[in-house]
Amino acid sequence: HDTGPGHPERPERVSAALERLEVSGLMADVESVVPEAAPIEAIARLHPREHLAELERVIASGARSVNEPDMGISTSSWEAALSSSGAALLAADRVVAGEWQNALCLVRPPGHHAEADRAMGFCFLNNAALAAVHALESRERDSPARAPALLESQGHVLCLLGAPAACCQQRSERPASSPPILRRLW
Repeated sequence: HDTGPGHPERPERVSAALERLEVSGLMADVESVVPEAAPIEAIARLHPREHLAELERVIASGARSVNEPDMGISTSSWEAALSSSGAALLAADRVVAGEWQNALCLVRPPGHHAEADRAMGFCFLNNAALAAVHALESRERDSPARAPALLESQGHVLCLLGAPAACCQQRSERPASSPPILRRLW
């Protein structure tokens, strides 16, 4: 997934985060996994199939951006987006099942800005919303005693999950220095 030279969403973003985890000593407690690509059926719960087909088509065409000039893409971006979503679904499964206490998905492309029918903010798919919906459905089916929570510092997930527009607007106007919001989504 090559976003182009000097683009803010580049491989060094993940490398820097991993380096900080290593320096802090937290890497000793980290289980690193390679996710499978998320199935289209799972992604289509939040993103219309027409949008997914168009996104895949634009990426396969060799275009260098989608929707906006700063949404850099390469021909490997579709597979990267599916893997990122797969990581979110895997994390939700493991946390809800009680195998993991928590999860952090350091993925490229990221996935919390995308809207249901629009890639934006360097995000093609909304992995955070997919994980939240998946966790809720898994919890209802398999683990009703475990209550999932999602930590999302910018409020975009709540927007995609159908929060009122005023809520979305309010979240986007919070100063960057504000603490993240913990929302229980059940």
